[in-house]
Amino acid sequence: MCDSCSIATRLTREVELRLPHFQQQWVADLFTGFAQWSRMRRPRDPRLPANVVRSLDFFLQLDRDMTAQPPLQADDLLRVFDSKALRANLNASTFLQQQYGFLVSAEARVAERKRSLTASKLVDAQGEPWELYLQGYAQSLSGRAPRTVAQYVTTAEAFCRRFQISGSFGQAELVAFLSDKPGARTNIGPWVSYVQKELGWPVTLPPKAPGPVALKQDSRRLDRLLKQLERQGEPDRTLLTQAVALAFGFSEPELAREVIGLSESGDLVTTNGPVEVPPALRLVVSHWARACGLLD
Repeated sequence: MCDSCSIATRLTREVELRLPHFQQQWVADLFTGFAQWSRMRRPRDPRLPANVVRSLDFFLQLDRDMTAQPPLQADDLLRVFDSKALRANLNASTFLQQQYGFLVSAEARVAERKRSLTASKLVDAQGEPWELYLQGYAQSLSGRAPRTVAQYVTTAEAFCRRFQISGSFGQAELVAFLSDKPGARTNIGPWVSYVQKELGWPVTLPPKAPGPVALKQDSRRLDRLLKQLERQGEPDRTLLTQAVALAFGFSEPELAREVIGLSESGDLVTTNGPVEVPPALRLVVSHWARACGLLD
């Protein structure tokens, strides 16, 4: 018997021995088809039977999923298998894509990986005091890009876990969190907005903290600006903008871009969540907001 014939015979025997493991006939047929497809590609490879058998668990995982039905779509593959499984079974996943005429793009794999990350954070929260808060937050983010959702939920979960959130929290927790993770400000802002609007918690995002070197200089400059404004009968918009930007750690372009209004209590409403305005600055902030058209 020729080598390729011997390999084909062994392959057929190995496949037939494993067909009883399948519950769904159409998946068993796929496994058989995968063996034939693999033989056509490498008929003389002595490792062919072993390589096909190594893909058995991949097909059995599909067999256990009772939702997927032929013809398979890319979404089915991404739902049943995570990125690690698809990479580990590249030949089997390529066969399914060719069999049903779809393509799992790199972008789709990244998106699914981010969705899996979000799901894992929700699983981590099960049984914790913040479980329902995090679930509601994730649901509120539906429609956003999977990458964005994963970043927001991961940050919120880390915050809740660190401070064991079981109800409303204060600015002290946010300040402590951002002191350790200053780059998380953009990702924690939407969480602050969510708990304020949806849960009614009186929480605001703290102002951006300037670096230690600039802190003293900024304080003196802000004091000078506030004194200049006190001497003016009609506050100058340029001075108001400089004072508000400096007080809350924004550059002037950031202030114009990120602050979108004032809350009823006089706090700044930004694209990353509410920012508390200290009583001493409320008048200056309201003058600035009125000058910029943010207040009637």
